[in-house]
Amino acid sequence: MVLLLKPGIRNSRGLSRLRRFSILRLFFIGFLVLLLVALIINTHVNSFGKKYILNGDAREVFESKDIPVAIVLGASVYSDGTLSPLLEERAVAAFDLYKAGRVKKILVSGDNHVSNYNEVIPIREYLVEKGIPTEDLFTDFAGFDTYDTMYRAVRIFDVKNALIVTQSFHLPRAIFAARNVGLDAYGVPADKSSSYIRNNLREFFATAKTYFEVVTDAPSLFLGRQISIEGDGRESLK
Repeated sequence: MVLLLKPGIRNSRGLSRLRRFSILRLFFIGFLVLLLVALIINTHVNSFGKKYILNGDAREVFESKDIPVAIVLGASVYSDGTLSPLLEERAVAAFDLYKAGRVKKILVSGDNHVSNYNEVIPIREYLVEKGIPTEDLFTDFAGFDTYDTMYRAVRIFDVKNALIVTQSFHLPRAIFAARNVGLDAYGVPADKSSSYIRNNLREFFATAKTYFEVVTDAPSLFLGRQISIEGDGRESLK
């Protein structure tokens, strides 16, 4: 038995396939445009931030400045409270800066948006165990992302000059955010490993997000009471 289709039915199915193809093509073109925009943003942010990473000319400028605060950016903490390798590298770099007399205060910032996850206290405890006085350690529990950390450093802790302590792949974005919210900031690489492939991929898209937060002057999700970085760090625990 031969099933004969009316011409209208064949045309309808052909048009349906054509529409699906057109929609897929539009999605593909849109994705390519977004990818190109993100690439342009990353190029701009990296070019801007690398000028302030402490090597070469930037180091010479830094050595002539009084920069009293190191900002340690949060990263993953294991369920038992142990610092991830990325976070431990940052904590060690901040400790070295303090012990060398390069900074007088350390501001530890990270994510504590739920009660069972805290990036800040484990870093603080790590630095206290290494001998940093508690009055010189400030804690920011609402540093949910890099932009929030820099925004709050200026508006909550009244930081004006800072060394940003994180890995090289993260520094350009952090410096870009810091300098665009009013911080005279330089970056200190905390690299001990070169295995950052996954982090570099994440950084590509995070950089675009930070760029739009900067250009829209987005407010931090939380602000709260002001705590001067010139005071006692234990006040930031209350």
